Amino acid sequence: MSFRLTGTVLSTGACALLLAASGTLFVTQGATAAEDTDRAQRAIATRQGALKLLGYYMAPLGGMARGRTPMDATLVARNAQRIGSLAPMLTDTFKANTSASGLDSEALPVIWEKPAEFQAKIEALIEGAAELGRIASAEGTAEGAIKGGIGKLGQACGSCHDDFRVDHD
Repeated sequence: MSFRLTGTVLSTGACALLLAASGTLFVTQGATAAEDTDRAQRAIATRQGALKLLGYYMAPLGGMARGRTPMDATLVARNAQRIGSLAPMLTDTFKANTSASGLDSEALPVIWEKPAEFQAKIEALIEGAAELGRIASAEGTAEGAIKGGIGKLGQACGSCHDDFRVDHD
């Protein structure tokens, strides 16, 4: 099942993600600690879901860029479009500052300390996805050009991980 929203087709999962995210944006004064914890848990789960979806669409691109799977320009264009549709949702999913919640999250507090820098990373991801979509959709585009576009998109993803996510290395 999918839904159409201003010309964009959203899967049922994406719609559920949007609905879940909308529930994290409302903050009531005088909330109990349990309500605050519940709100923080929903916010974390929502953004983790969004990031997992982004990873789902990035993974095949990485395989193609590394030569592990055959290049498929149609799939690249489709996944770039989906990444470009999901990436703006990150702004919403990170509105709730959960850094002081004590809950397990890989999001670093710097996200809320430097929101303009974080937003710039999201914008770079959106732009990288749009550029890759244009490259992959162009008739007769060389495989090297597509791999270059995938690399640029991967760098946008990775730079956000470098600056705003817990490093597990």
